[in-house]
Parts: sequence; structure tokens; C-alpha cells
Amino acid sequence: MKLKYLISLCGIGIASAPVAMSSHAIVETENQNSIEVERLFNSIKTGSKPIEEIEKWSVDGLDFYDENNLNNYLIEQGNIEKVATSSNPSKIIKDHANGILDESKIYDLDQNQYQRIYRDAFGNTALTKKAALDTYVNMGSVNHKYSYDNYSWFDSPEEAKNDYVYQGGLRKSLYYFINGRYYNVFNSKDRQDLLNTFKEGYRITPSDMTNHQTIYGTKNNVATTVKSTLRSVWTKGKNSAPKGEMHYSNYITKDAAKFVNIRTSQGIYLEVWYKGDNAPSWWPAGFSDIEYLETETAPLIFDDKSIDAKYLSDKVNWKRVLEKDGNEDLKETFTLEKGGMNQETKRKFTKIRIRPIEDLIGIGYSKVNFNIQNFADSSKTNIQLYSDLEKKNKIYDRSYDRCFGSFSDFSTYDVNNLYDDWFEYFKDKELFKNIPKSLDGKLNEIGRPVNAYGVANDYLYDVNGQQGEKYSYYESQNQYNKIMMNEILNGETKVENGVTVYKIREDFWATKEQVENYMFLYGKMDTRLMYTFINEQDISSQDGLVLAQTEAEARRKMFEYESKILLNRYFAYDVFGNFQSSAESAADAIRKMQNQISLTSKFINKAEIESWNGRPRSYEEIIQDGVYTVYSIVIDKNSGKKIYFANYDNALKAVKAGLQHTTIKSDDKTTLFLYAYVDEFGESKIYIFKSDAEIYAIVREILS
Repeated sequence: MKLKYLISLCGIGIASAPVAMSSHAIVETENQNSIEVERLFNSIKTGSKPIEEIEKWSVDGLDFYDENNLNNYLIEQGNIEKVATSSNPSKIIKDHANGILDESKIYDLDQNQYQRIYRDAFGNTALTKKAALDTYVNMGSVNHKYSYDNYSWFDSPEEAKNDYVYQGGLRKSLYYFINGRYYNVFNSKDRQDLLNTFKEGYRITPSDMTNHQTIYGTKNNVATTVKSTLRSVWTKGKNSAPKGEMHYSNYITKDAAKFVNIRTSQGIYLEVWYKGDNAPSWWPAGFSDIEYLETETAPLIFDDKSIDAKYLSDKVNWKRVLEKDGNEDLKETFTLEKGGMNQETKRKFTKIRIRPIEDLIGIGYSKVNFNIQNFADSSKTNIQLYSDLEKKNKIYDRSYDRCFGSFSDFSTYDVNNLYDDWFEYFKDKELFKNIPKSLDGKLNEIGRPVNAYGVANDYLYDVNGQQGEKYSYYESQNQYNKIMMNEILNGETKVENGVTVYKIREDFWATKEQVENYMFLYGKMDTRLMYTFINEQDISSQDGLVLAQTEAEARRKMFEYESKILLNRYFAYDVFGNFQSSAESAADAIRKMQNQISLTSKFINKAEIESWNGRPRSYEEIIQDGVYTVYSIVIDKNSGKKIYFANYDNALKAVKAGLQHTTIKSDDKTTLFLYAYVDEFGESKIYIFKSDAEIYAIVREILS
């Protein structure tokens, strides 16, 4: 039971008129006052009752009995330092349970120490732009080819001549022009080739987890957003949630116990009568073995949940017996015929007894004074936190000196700390796990396969299809399918060659099949109407060799085609064998290819580069990817050695655990005592104290 009192322990100053007194009288008065103070002090000390054990922290010579006050003091003293770094904390955790970071991988933000690095063709780091580009192409990957139609190209003039068949005819279609290449908006091959140039990302279906928003982006950005939107759902309420919901009650198991710490005074035994379940094999079945404790604490859980410290401290609840020993001395004993379990040893007991220790010097037994026996309510909870709803992947097992008997016992602070610990594991082990590749499983609202959390693979791009994260391909398609396609199909139409066509823009009308297969991309895109002299609708010609910007240019090329003029060009391929560019010389083909390659790069601290020791390193493994705040505490003042933490709460816990320096310590418990005082007017007052200094303050108040 937690007791709360509002108590004034301040002394009351008394002002009076000066009175002339002899020095002898003054000394006598002071002696009398001193005797009265000590008498009342001893009366309070022996006449008070222990009511509760509370935590106590001693920091820099100060005592704190309230954790919030302790936290505020530590913050004011600047015990925890904020550190700005380019290192992603989630990539450098070396102790997940305590959120401790690898201090050797925390890099500062001094721009003078930064160097630009690039992602090469194989996903590794390259220290120069040239080194990265060289992994994509070299002179050995250029082929000289021949053609009569500018469309089909062969390794020899003879092969080109044998393939030549006249298939002329003007067509027009729409193309995205991106980095010197043309991608037909209706052609499935061009669609996939363009998607392959975009950045890989993720899209999450709107749900409670996303606050019913569509979330898309890179893995880190999606995780950061989800951590914010999911927090209110995961930490909501004080009751357990239905099974399967993403609520903290479904990610923890707990073992909570309320018990009473019993500690007898010197010369008094506490006997705990156990059932003999842990006794030697020769112990008679069903007989009890007895544990004798003097000034030692026994943490006992009673089967009768109504038994607490208040109940035990009232001797009327005990069975009092006067026993005689061989010397005819009386021994007073108190027995409680109530069973339960020892919280620490888990042994079951049938009863407990309090009695004086045997008289060894012939002066009789001590009396059992219940006022000085210590009965204090206490509690402990073991909490297991899991990253998954099936509770297969345990994050940690943590003990609290509080009783979380129900979910209403968790404070907002407790639940938010659990959430921060849980989410770090969840995003790494669960959130992006098992995203299907096929359409056979669970699909989202736009027909894409998703995992258990609604996460689907996505493609990200920036303005005009450049590398970036501003737009989502599947969100673009979703908006097109839901709104724009219906607007086009319900809009202006006409009939061409007996086929109904729909107006997409002023200079282009599309068939229904084209409308339904339109690769719509949000954002400002360079969309071009192009003509071809090859009699194939929506033809793929990413190098643009069979395309023309005007009908007149297309007719000129068609004339060359009909005239059977042999053409030759140099074609450059990347290291994976994919065609990239063509030109009239090999050097121009390579130069053109390199110009259209959009390299991914970023600036990082040179210290991280040096840590690689010249060995290859995956670009995705780079620790630095933004600006973050981590927290440090000094653990050795002489050397200045520090420990770094991913978040403030873990740093604060470390300070309170005494990791910072030796001037901080935490005593397990200190006892609160209650003293009831009735003054000369019959008015009763309740005082609560925990130290001799506070007793003297009570004495001063009473005597004032």
C-alpha cells in the first residue's frame, strides 16, 4: 500500500521580548532543553511504525527519494551531454539491452574532414567518380554494329543485309525523356527498364499503424515515419488489447508479485515454516523445515492477498502464546497460520512465527515489541519484451521493483520506454520481413503483394525521373488508376480508323488499351511526342535511333530506310551486359554512357573511410547517412572516457545506475516510519520520517 502525506517538517521560529537571565540560569535551561529533545527523540524513534520501503539515491552528497527530482537534478548538473554526429545510431549499437553505442564509430560533423564517396556498379564504395564510372563501362564493352533500318543491329554488314525486310510506316507515341534515353509510356519493357533506374523503396498500406496515411520512402525514412505514427497506437490506453493488435500488451509477458518484507529486530527470530519440498531426501514427508532469521529480510508472498504490512504490524492478527522453558521462564510467541511462498527462493511455507531467541544468560526472554519489527510492502515484476506478436523473438527480460499487476499499473513513461526499445528491434527484424515476390498472397489496395504489416516494395524517384525519394511509383499508379484514368475514359473521344480513342493531351489520342497501360508518374516529367518510321506502335527505342521529334524528320529517316543505306554505330554496354548508349565512335559511345549514368554519392567523415583499411565496403553498410543526436556520459574523470547512448532515457538510466562516476550510488531501499502524536489539546498529528535529521525536525516542531 502506498501512503501519501503532506507534511510540514519546518521548524517554527518564536520571537519574544528580551529577558535578563543569569549565566547559571541560561546553562540550566539549555541542559533541560537538551534532555527534553533527546527524550522526545527516543520516544519517536521507538514509538514509530515502519510503513513502507522506498528507493533512495545519493548523488554528490545529496539524497533523493523521488525519481523525478533525481532526474531533474541530473539534467540541471549537465551529467549528460548531447553529441551531434553523422553516424546512424541504429547501425552502431553494441549493447541493445542498454542502448550503448560503439564509441569508435561516432563521427563528428567537421566538414573539413569529409570526403565524397560514390556507389559503384556492384553496390560497393568508390573513392572517386572515375573509379565508380569505370565499374560500369570500359573500351572492352563497346561493339561495332551495322543496320539498314536503324532498329535491328548486327555484328557484320552481311547479317544486316540478310535481315533487311521493308516494314515502313509512320507511327507516333509518348515517351519520357530521362538522362538522354527515351522510355515509351505504354511499353511494358520500357516501363520495367525505367523502374530499374529508380531507387528501391517501400510503401505501406494505410492502417492504424500509419495513422491511416500512405507512407513511402527508403527503409530508414519509412521506419522513422512509422515510429512516429505507430507510437500512439502501440502505447494507447491502460487495458490489454485484442489479440493480434499492435499494442504493447501483446508484445510483453509479465510475472508480477506483491510481497511483504519482514525483518525482525535483534534478539527476535522470524521462523518461516516450509513444507519440506526442498529438504534432504531423508526428511520425513509432509514435515516442515524451519528457517530462522534474525535481522534478515524475508520477502514473503501470502496466499491471502489481503495480508500486507499494515495487517502484519497489528499483533491482534497474530496468535499469541506464552510458553515456559526448562527454567520456568516465560517466552512470548506470535504465530500466523497463513501460507504462501518466499518471493526469492520460490519455496512454499505453511506459517510464520515471531519469537525471542532462547535465554542464554539467565535474565529471561526479550519481549516481542511489534513497534520495532519491520513490515514493509514491496513488489517486483519481471517483464519479457518481444519484437513479434507470436512472442518468438525475445528482446530482453527486465526486472522492476514495482508491481505491474495489470496494464493500468504501467505509466506513460514506462510504456514509451518499452516502445522505444521494442521499435528498434521491430524495424530490423519484423517490419520489412517476408515481403512476397508473387501475387499469390496478400495484396494491398493497388494489387501489390504485401507482408503482414502491409509493407510492399516500391520504386522512388525525383523530378523528371531522377534519382531521389520525392515520389513513389506505386502511389503515382494508385492515384492514376483511382482518379485520372476514369477521367480520361469518361472524357472527350473520337473515332480513328474505326477505333474509339481518348484524349490524353491536345496532340495525342490513345486507345483504351493504351489508357489502361499508361505509366503515369507524378511530378514534373519531360514527356515528348515522338514519331517513328518503323511500322510498330509504341515501339521501344531507348537510344532514340528510330525516333524523330517531327513527322518530317521521321519521313526523312524512312526514306533512308527505303533506300537501303548501310548504317554503322558503336554500342556501349554496362558490366552486366545491358545496352546503355550508341554513337558514331567508340569513345563517344563511352562518353555518352558515362554522362547519362547518375551516380549515387554522399559526403562522409574520412575517419570511417580509414576504418575500412582499404578493403571493399558495401555502400549500404556506410554508417553515416544523416545528422543525429546521441548522448554521452563520462565514466572516468581522469581519462575523460565516455559511454555513448542512442537515446536520452538510456543515458539517464546509466547515470542513475552509477556508471558515470563513484559519487553516485543507489541504496536498494530506505524505510518510511509513521509517528502519531497527540498534543496537550488532544489534537492528533501524523508525521512521516525516514532519518534521524527528520526526527529532530519533528521534535523542534512539537517543542516550539
